[in-house]
Order: sequence, then structure tokens, then C-alpha cells
Amino acid sequence: MLERIKAIIKELNLSQNKFAEKIGMSSAAMSAILNGKRNLADGTIARIVARTGVNEKWLRTGEGEMFEKSKPISQTPEEFAKSHGCDDFAAGIFARYCRFSDEDKRRFSELLQRLVNNPESVVGKIGGSSVAINNVFGDNNTHIN
Repeated sequence: MLERIKAIIKELNLSQNKFAEKIGMSSAAMSAILNGKRNLADGTIARIVARTGVNEKWLRTGEGEMFEKSKPISQTPEEFAKSHGCDDFAAGIFARYCRFSDEDKRRFSELLQRLVNNPESVVGKIGGSSVAINNVFGDNNTHIN
């Protein structure tokens, strides 16, 4: 299976680290797998299949084609998020994010990075019924209730 994982990484034109990130795994854990020091758990296999479109039978056995034939997406973003363990709140955020323009996605990413690295730079006051986040999407009217 190690050779098939390496083939997926090559086919997707990703670095080992980017592939690990794509499937929700640390770079160290991916390195251990690719060096034969750790086995792939069923949950990891499921994430690889879900996030790359790889044919699970091919991944497990080498039989068939590397990728599933394209299938129409039949889930809404909310359904997709919930099928991956998100609660209603997180599914709503994901669905809204999917509808953002590329520019708003960039701004949202910057906001989250600032929030993680320096929350005081993003959130003014906490304690009322809402937390104001100014100038996130170019206006002063964005609030999280």
C-alpha cells in the first residue's frame, strides 16, 4: 500500500506535507507511514478516499483504476460537512464559506490566522450579546451573534 500512497501523492502533484494536510494528518505521521513505521488506519484510508477521489479498492489491493470515475456531487455543503462529523454550527460556517468569492475566502483565511495568532487584534470586546469583527469583509457591519 505504501507504493500506492506514493503514487497518489505523485499523481496529485503534491508534496508529502501538502498531502498530509489534505487528508488531515500531521507531516510526522505521514512520514512514519511512508517509511513503513506506522500502518494506515481505516479512518485514514476513508479520508484519503473522500478527499482525493481515489478508488478504495485500488488503494487497499491495487485492483482497478486509481481514481473513481467522476460522480456528480449529490450533497449540499451542509450535508457534506455533517457527513464528516461537523455539528450544525460548523456545517453552517462551511456552507457559507463555499459561497464566498475567492477574495472573501482569502480574507476569511487571513482573519482566522490573525484570530489564532493574536485574538486581540480581531475581537474587540467579549461579554455582550455579540462580538463585533470590524473590516473583515470590507465593511463595519459584520457581527457574530
